[in-house]
Amino acid sequence: MNKLASAQSVSIATLASRIHSDIASDLSNLDHDDDVWAAIMNYDLSVVTDTFARRNPQYAENANALEMECRRFMYLTVIVPNFELAPTKPIDEYWHTFILFTREYDAFCRMLSGRYVHHKPLGAADHSAVFAKTQKIVAHLFGEFENSHFWFLPAPSTSCCSARAVEDMRSAVV
Repeated sequence: MNKLASAQSVSIATLASRIHSDIASDLSNLDHDDDVWAAIMNYDLSVVTDTFARRNPQYAENANALEMECRRFMYLTVIVPNFELAPTKPIDEYWHTFILFTREYDAFCRMLSGRYVHHKPLGAADHSAVFAKTQKIVAHLFGEFENSHFWFLPAPSTSCCSARAVEDMRSAVV
C-alpha cells in the first residue's frame, strides 16, 4: 500500500454519519446524474494525466487514480453548484495540471455544465469549513469507493483552493 493510501484518517461510513444539520437538508435532495457522470467519464484526459505524472513524481504511481478523483471533483461542481468545494492536495495538484491545458479545460467545463469552473484560493479560516463540507458531500454521493482515501487525508494534506462554477467568464470573482 502506498503512502497516500495509508494516510486515510476517517472512514467514509464514520464521516457520512457526521453530516451536520447545516447541509443535511441540502444533501437529502442530491441525486446521481448518470448523463453528467457519463460525459465526464468519456472525456479524454490522457494528455493531462501523462503530464501530471511527469511533473509530479511524488504522485506518478497514483496519476490514473487522481485523474479519476479530479473527475469526481468536477462532477461535484455540477451536482452541488451552491457550495464552494475544496479537494485534497493531490486532487488539487491534478486539477492545477488540467487547468494549464486551457483550451481542454475550458471545453471540459463548458461541456460539463455550460460554465467555467474557477479555481479560488481560500483563506485559512474558510478552508476547514469548506473542506469538511466537501468531504460530507463526497461521502453522501459516493459512499464507499475504491480510491476514497484521496478524499480523507489528514488536514495538512488538504488543498487551499476551492471551486465554483460561474455563468460568465467576466464574473470570475466568486
